Amino acid sequence: MISKLSNYIRDVIDNPWILLTDIMNIVVICCGLGVVWSFFSIFYALGGGTASDLISPNSW
Repeated sequence: MISKLSNYIRDVIDNPWILLTDIMNIVVICCGLGVVWSFFSIFYALGGGTASDLISPNSW
């Protein structure tokens, strides 16, 4: 694990674009998860869901 990390650091020093690519991949994944979460929450709210449904869905 330490050797892989040192190899990665060495590769980033040789080519800084590797780090930018990895950071952008993380940003894209986070944005995608945010879009999916917002669609689920919007459609849940449009379907009449409330916070109490999330806590105990069989209470009604």
